[in-house]
Amino acid sequence: MSKDKKIQKLKEIIAEYEKEIKNYEELFLADGKIDEKEQKKLDKINAAFEKIKQKIDKLEKRQALEEQKKLEKQEEAEEQKIENFDDILLKYKDIYKEIVKSINDMDKEDFKLSKEEEKEAKKVITKLDQLLHKFLNKYVKLDPEIQKKISEQKEEITALNDNVLLFKEKAITPIKDLSHQIANPEITALTKKTTPTLSKTQTNIIVDLFKTGSLGDIDQAADVHHNDVEQGFLGNCYFLSALGAAANADPSAIKELIKPSDKADGTYDVKLYVKDKKFFAWNGLHPVIINVSPDIPTEINRNTGKEEFVYASSGDKELWVALVEKAYAKLNGKKYKSKYKSIEGGYGTWGIEAVTGHEAKKFNPNRKSKEELVDIIQNALNEKRAITAATKFKLKKPNDRWVLSNKAEIYGLHEYYILEISMGDIKLHNPHKAREIYLGVDTFTIPLDDFLEYYNAISLEV
Repeated sequence: MSKDKKIQKLKEIIAEYEKEIKNYEELFLADGKIDEKEQKKLDKINAAFEKIKQKIDKLEKRQALEEQKKLEKQEEAEEQKIENFDDILLKYKDIYKEIVKSINDMDKEDFKLSKEEEKEAKKVITKLDQLLHKFLNKYVKLDPEIQKKISEQKEEITALNDNVLLFKEKAITPIKDLSHQIANPEITALTKKTTPTLSKTQTNIIVDLFKTGSLGDIDQAADVHHNDVEQGFLGNCYFLSALGAAANADPSAIKELIKPSDKADGTYDVKLYVKDKKFFAWNGLHPVIINVSPDIPTEINRNTGKEEFVYASSGDKELWVALVEKAYAKLNGKKYKSKYKSIEGGYGTWGIEAVTGHEAKKFNPNRKSKEELVDIIQNALNEKRAITAATKFKLKKPNDRWVLSNKAEIYGLHEYYILEISMGDIKLHNPHKAREIYLGVDTFTIPLDDFLEYYNAISLEV
């Protein structure tokens, strides 16, 4: 029997004794006095009563002591966890020193590593990537309160890793060579079949790489805004949600991904990141520069007669969204060719890692307490980290959907990205806006309970 149950049982016995004492007192005082024999009876009951009270006090003190010890043990374990993070960070910084001179020299005009130096640098980078992976794996398993305690360590190791990423870009041979790939990814068979007015290139329908919105638009003051991202007729919501989430978190980082090519031929260099997995071990994310032309598949809109992008586009008629999507298709292609089809279907983590260069994690929100889930989402948004959410598979017929009271429509197996959380309500954005197929309200708010009913995966930048 547990201590709580023992204490409760003893308290019930005391209640019975109190009742019995009262009954005896009333009985003995019926003749106006309590004689010696009656007093002995009452004293005996009171003695038993006090004995049980002492036993309860003893049990309660022991229980309080055990709770205190348990709390101290938990605090000790938390401190140990924090010490472990300190150890990882110290080890990371110690190994980082081995390439810090090269990192400091990489902006010099004549900077170039010899083959032997690059080989040694790669070994150091692998160790650093694996230490960072270990740090982040431990970090995501902690509750949000402990995460706050180690926020400084995380910021420090992340800042060092950003330097390592830049070093990989400037000094290390890319792990994927796309130089022999044909210029344009192959269009999907479905697109060819259903788009009679298809053209293989954009014909001056867009001239700006980035553009601010018109007066009154949601993004009128920003040339990069999450609302620019618009999914076309390609099943890559996971990637475009990640792109929208990254644009929402850090618009300036998106601008750093795309630069006019040094070739001065009208093409662009897009920087994305790819995993280096060897022998099932994590060896970090590595930047790859993908050269892309502004030749984008277009069609004539049957309703407006205007030329539009078939795949990803932008409401402000900017080029950057379509270029990043095209670069991602090329990144996922083979040595000599690539296909848009290759980027259909995936997880939000894939897109987040490709766009940010930072590791991402996926989890089921239904396996967290509501309080913990709110903290996780709020922390990610406060720290400007990309975060997306995917719906469950619950379709009984084609284009089946859940319709909310605010007219928003939620589709199964579709990725959205999270913009805000307030008072338990979550604001999400749908990257697939209204084109020829209406997919409901673009931005909508959903109560936490409804979110947990419809969504079963959250992906977030760590």
